[in-house]
Amino acid sequence: VSDLTKELLDKEEKLRLRELDLLKQQDQLKVTETDLANRYVELANKQKDFIGCVNRNNEENKARIGQLVEMVSNMKPEKAASVLSVQDSDIAVQILQMIDPKKASKIFNFMDKEISAKLQKQYLLMKK
Repeated sequence: VSDLTKELLDKEEKLRLRELDLLKQQDQLKVTETDLANRYVELANKQKDFIGCVNRNNEENKARIGQLVEMVSNMKPEKAASVLSVQDSDIAVQILQMIDPKKASKIFNFMDKEISAKLQKQYLLMKK
């Protein structure tokens, strides 16, 4: 009987220790869960800030392109052709896309044939 009692007490102590371990693990999981939730919120805020910066940069870029469109639209076709010929092709195509098509065709006529062909190809691919 004493051996059985001792064995039961030992098992009871092991169960109590196991329960304490499980409670510690549960507490650690709660801490980890809270930490992950905080990190998620922080990451979401950083993502919003980043997207806001990208959107703001895109809007500023559109405004600058708009100013260039206005300047090129007010130039004579020969002068506009010389300006756009040396401009970055992506920017030149964006500008040409936004100006009057008749004016754009006149500008293309005053450009070097290779540059004109390159920009026209890029312009057509952009339209798709």
